[in-house]
Amino acid sequence: MKKKKKYFGVLSVVAVVSAVLMAAIFLFQLNNYEKAFLDIYGVEQDGYVKVTLDQIGRLGEDATEEKITDIISSLDSDSSKYWTLSTGDNILFIKSVTETNRYKNLSSDSYYDSETSREFIDSLNDKKVIHRIIYLKNDRYVASGGTFSWRGNEYRVCLLTYDKVILEQNVLLASKYAMLVMTIVVLVIYMICLMVCGKKIDEKNMLLEEYRQKLELSTNRVNKLDYLLRTQQLYSSRNHVFSGEILDNFLDELTSKEIECITLLDYHAMNQRAVERFWRKTLVVMDETVLRFALSDTRLLLICVGADLGEGKKYEGMIETKDVIPVSQRELRLENGSYYSQYHGIDREETQ
Repeated sequence: MKKKKKYFGVLSVVAVVSAVLMAAIFLFQLNNYEKAFLDIYGVEQDGYVKVTLDQIGRLGEDATEEKITDIISSLDSDSSKYWTLSTGDNILFIKSVTETNRYKNLSSDSYYDSETSREFIDSLNDKKVIHRIIYLKNDRYVASGGTFSWRGNEYRVCLLTYDKVILEQNVLLASKYAMLVMTIVVLVIYMICLMVCGKKIDEKNMLLEEYRQKLELSTNRVNKLDYLLRTQQLYSSRNHVFSGEILDNFLDELTSKEIECITLLDYHAMNQRAVERFWRKTLVVMDETVLRFALSDTRLLLICVGADLGEGKKYEGMIETKDVIPVSQRELRLENGSYYSQYHGIDREETQ
């Protein structure tokens, strides 16, 4: 009996140690897989930077620092993929006008504050566009860049892309998760097989098996929840009242999706209780095509997506109360320009 218990202990140690080693090897290979894919993306990104440098070069004698900056600032940028322009220790443009102002009186080293980013900046030249994987404030980026000369000064143009955007918005992400799940399953099966060999010898194996089943059940639940979170929409217009601070984002999204028309129903509520009654009514009466916004504590806005003014007014009698007064009703059409511009009465460029 003692020999059997010792044998069970040896099997358990072998199972754990070998599983850890195989998991470490897999994670190492998975990391190499990600780096290889980021490198492929970097090559494609280099081409985009080269086109931009060629566009700047075509300015010729008409080039000015303002025109060069305008070219960089006109390119597509967001929080996860953006352009930078610098010369010497001066930063001329980073991501947006607002972000540039933050670093206006600071040196470029204040932004490229990591060793990898400084090495990348120092390696830039005007002969070839290069790319590197760098770190900025603990975030990993694929950076592509090159230089050009103007009036005796060297200018650096860089394009940075957050690695999560590349790795999590690509069909290859499915392959990554498939390999991960497959490896976990293989390792779990491997450990269980070794432990089952000592089941008849050590009665404690019953507790281990019960624990394994509970762990497997919890894992399945987590996986199901993760699947739902990754496949369902982040927001549900039927179940959410959105803050007015993100109204512009929705207007831009409706414009980008080329929604032909929208109707805006603006209301003013007398008090907070009236606001709550109003939202409850809209929850019953309106469907997913109506977006609800709280512009302030008593200012309420409904956006009827894809509906003209006539279709939007059909809700008036169903949702209005004596404590909620209609302020305005507007129909915006895509053919008249972006919804942001029509709503605010100005172009977005004027706000920058």
